Amino acid sequence: MEITCTLERHFLDHGIYPEDLQSLILSHLAAVPMDIDDQPMRYQRTSNGRYAIYSVAFDLKDDGGTATGEKPFRKDYKGDWTWRS
Repeated sequence: MEITCTLERHFLDHGIYPEDLQSLILSHLAAVPMDIDDQPMRYQRTSNGRYAIYSVAFDLKDDGGTATGEKPFRKDYKGDWTWRS
């Protein structure tokens, strides 16, 4: 939620979402929140001008924001947990 709010504030200020989350440090964030693998949360600007934020999920594998299957909070789920705007 912190990342989403920060991205929307950036959009209101600049009319575009940033290339990466690192560019939000100092202006809107103290640090990029960490994922469950102790790496910064993943972010990508999408081709439609919006964005996706994602976590590597339980398998700790970065699938580039790809969400697969159903019931994403089960331990046997494969794919990332992805939030798209």
